Amino acid sequence: MKKAKDRRMYERYQTLYLYLQGTEVEQIAHIIKTVKGYIKAYTTGGLPGLQMNH
Repeated sequence: MKKAKDRRMYERYQTLYLYLQGTEVEQIAHIIKTVKGYIKAYTTGGLPGLQMNH
C-alpha cells in the first residue's frame, strides 16, 4: 500500500487488506466512505474543513 502513487489504488489496496484481515464488507464500506469524506473536506476547506461542526 505504501508504494501506491494513486489515491484510488491506495483505497483498493486498503480495501483488500481489510477484507483479508477478516473485516466485514459493511465495515469496509463505512471506513472507505469515511476516508473519502475526510479527504474531500480537507481538499475543499484545508485543516479547518476537518473540524466537526456541532
